[in-house]
Amino acid sequence: MEPIPLISQEKRQQAGQILELSAPDLDFVGSLRQAIALLLRDTYPDIHLAAEMSQMSVRTLQRRLAQEGFTYSHLVEQVRCAEAVRWLQDPNLKLVNIAAELGYTDAAHFTRAFKRWTGISPREFRRQRCGL
Repeated sequence: MEPIPLISQEKRQQAGQILELSAPDLDFVGSLRQAIALLLRDTYPDIHLAAEMSQMSVRTLQRRLAQEGFTYSHLVEQVRCAEAVRWLQDPNLKLVNIAAELGYTDAAHFTRAFKRWTGISPREFRRQRCGL
């Protein structure tokens, strides 16, 4: 088992507050998405951290997500894709910086993931959306 990445106490508290304040009983997946988006900027949001923030075991988190038709990795990919689409619409942001913000070690990994999600490269997406 891999060790849980170290996250600042402040980020843990912020993520926990987002989860708590965004109606987790009615929209658990949505509040978990918000917490994942917040954590992406520091590290890959490990499932153990998400379970801890949700105040449940990893297995309970997996069951709860399955009830909603999700897996944790699928949810992380959705968040990454949504954030990428949002950031790519700003022509001043470099692809390498977007990749880093999303937790990718290099732009090539980000480009492959984005193409898998959308069917086109980030540059092509930007060209189509922003006329660049």
